[in-house]
Amino acid sequence: YVMYLRRKTEAGGEPRLVHTVRGVGYALRADGSGEA
Repeated sequence: YVMYLRRKTEAGGEPRLVHTVRGVGYALRADGSGEA
């Protein structure tokens, strides 16, 4: 399911919004700074 979200949110060269956090799950980051 996450693959489909990434495919839709990153279409057109947009920066990554959904990040995988090891041991936690997933995080949404709008700015891409690495801070949650």
